[in-house]
Formats: sequence, C-alpha cells, structure tokens
Amino acid sequence: MEGGNAYLPREIIVNILKRLPVKSLIRFQSVCKNWKNLLNDPLFIADHLHHSHHRPSFLFQQLYQRNNPLYLCSFDRNFRLREVHNPPVIDHYLSSFENFSNVRIIGSSNGLLCVELRDHYMSSHKLLVWNPAIKEEREVPRTTHCKSLVSIGFGFSTIANDYKIINISFFGSYLDPKRGSYWAYKRGVNEVLVYSLGTGLWKRVEHGNTLKDLRIYCEAVTDNNGTIIWLAQNDDGDMIVSFDIAMEVFTLIPMPALHPGSTSIPTFYEDKPAFLSHKETGNSKSGFIHLWVVEENTLCASGGGRWIWTKKYSSGPNLYPDYLVPLNIWRNEIICTAGLHRQFYWKTEKYSEALKDRGRTLYLLNLTTSEIKNFFMNNFICGSGILNYVESLVPVGNIHI
Repeated sequence: MEGGNAYLPREIIVNILKRLPVKSLIRFQSVCKNWKNLLNDPLFIADHLHHSHHRPSFLFQQLYQRNNPLYLCSFDRNFRLREVHNPPVIDHYLSSFENFSNVRIIGSSNGLLCVELRDHYMSSHKLLVWNPAIKEEREVPRTTHCKSLVSIGFGFSTIANDYKIINISFFGSYLDPKRGSYWAYKRGVNEVLVYSLGTGLWKRVEHGNTLKDLRIYCEAVTDNNGTIIWLAQNDDGDMIVSFDIAMEVFTLIPMPALHPGSTSIPTFYEDKPAFLSHKETGNSKSGFIHLWVVEENTLCASGGGRWIWTKKYSSGPNLYPDYLVPLNIWRNEIICTAGLHRQFYWKTEKYSEALKDRGRTLYLLNLTTSEIKNFFMNNFICGSGILNYVESLVPVGNIHI
C-alpha cells in the first residue's frame, strides 16, 4: 500500500482487517511495518476479539488417543471440523515425561486455553496458558500445593483487565455412590490461590467460612464477564459456587430442588450462571433435559429469596437415537451426545464399540424451536468436555524450555 497510487484511509483498513481470521492476519504482518504494528496494537487486538465473538466455535478433546492425550478439535458455526495442533512445549512434555498422561483443558477465555498436565499418580502437575491461533504459550509457575488434590478455574475479567487461574486445594476426596464415580469429589477446602497473568504471581485469597465443608463435584466453567462457577454440595444441599475474578470473592447460590436421580452440568446462558439437568427414564430408553438460569433479586439482596431460579427450557422425552446427554450450551443450542441403552450394551462385547459410536455423533438441540440436528464425525471421537472458543490475537508470552 505504501508508495502506491492506491490509498485507503487507516480507518477503512482497520475495519477490514478486524473482520478477518487470525491465520490471515498473521501472514499480513509481513506486508509492511505499519500493518505489523497495527496487528500487535492492544486496541486492535481488543476490536478484533469483539468481532470474533460473533464467529464462535467450540472445542472438544478426543477420546482414545493414547499417543496424544491432548487431541483437540474445533467445530465452527459453518459446521466445519478441524484438528487443533498441539504446541511444541506440550509435545515436548508428553515425549520427555511418560508419566504426564492425564492432559486436559481447564478453561477457555478469549482464545486462550489453560492446560493441565498430570502424571499417572496425580502427584504432580503443570499448568500452561496457550493461544492455539497465534501458536503462543506460557508456563505457569508451580504452586505450593502442586501435589495436592485441586480444582482449577480459568477466566478473564474486563474490570481487572486480567486473566486469572484459581487453584482450590482440598483436604481429601471421596466417591459418592449415589452419584457414581464420574466425578471425583473433593471435600473440605484447604487453601485458595490465584495466579494473575498480568503480574505473573500467585497469591493467597481468604475465603473465611464460605467454602467450609464444601464438596466440589464438577469442573469449572467461565463466562465472558469475569465469573467462574462450579457445582458443589455441603450440609445445606446442592449449590453453585461463583467466583468473581475482579473482586476475588466467592458466593454460594443454592440450587433448586431437582427430581431424584438427575445429573447437572454447569454452564452460562445469556451471561448468567446456569446449569443443564438431565434424567434418563425407562431403562435408559429416553430422557429429559432442563435448562435452569439464576438471577439475583436485588430487592431482597439482604435476606431470603435473594436468588431467583427460572426453568428456561424443558425438552420432551427424546429418543435420538437414545436419550440425549447435554454437554454445554453453544450459541442458542445445547450440544449433546447420545446415552446408551444399558440393557443392550452394559457388560457386553458391544459396549466398547457402542461407546465409541456415541462419541462420534454430536446433537445440537435448538432452545427456541427444539429442532435437533446431528453430525457424524467419522474420524473423531468426542470426549465429555465441550468448551466455547473464539480465535484471537491475545498474546500470552513465549515459553523457554
């Protein structure tokens, strides 16, 4: 552009570039110095991120990949499926340390992923922050409780303008036979530590008696407005644990009474804490899905009735082809996988193959029309975790092995 006859005002160039995918923008950094400076400008990065939120994708971690425990795939709004390649640092750890076999994504926020690597014995772990789009990653310093049983959350606060990792360590764990062994229960909070990407430091956060005798039984979920939530239990019953990233304070939100035997998955709906509940019926031949959303009743904030739960959606008994199991909310749809008819598969030779076939099909249940779309992924097997994701230019800093 420079020195040529054709000329476009800077405002028009910015307006065009901010709508382009990250892969193109990375190539365009070599066009000229001005473009390189523009594409690394924090204001442009924020503007591009804003537009990227209109092109959401979701990520899922594949199952049955022993040679690559972190095998991510993305699914965009045009229903295109593609593999997300690991950064060299993760491949380095996986190849150098055979015990690092438990790899999972802690959370996704504005294009950044928080990755945890644990060994077979859950005695050591490592945390990384990774931006797959710009191929940049950063190692997080170990905490004093790297060998403790922990629950970890990751998110961003626009108020604090900072990304933070929340590390909750526990005294012990147990498995509740009523809920099965799907979640490892953690009982009794020992300490809460918060890591800031802005300062590069961990610090202790006081929680008083708020988290006393708490049992967290799910992974953390974050939104775009600076909140991280977990599902938990204490002697008062089931509740949502909400953490304000900017203020660094916890709030307990009692959950509504559910039908016995229901399973819940935390999520956000219209930027409000929510959860999806489902219950199978008729020997696993069908099931129901409900979406519950909570709002704070500001008129009664100082006493009872502070939280108002609303059932925003209820499905009829679904049979597509088995009952549907919700995983998360994406755009205006519930992402589901299929349950299994236990009487046909459990403890039979067909069970393993049926489990794989279930993971190869995703179902999108529209919250407005109740229409169900299904997508078969021949070469991919979806795990239980679904993360909302957008590509971004947000930097994390480089790592040195």
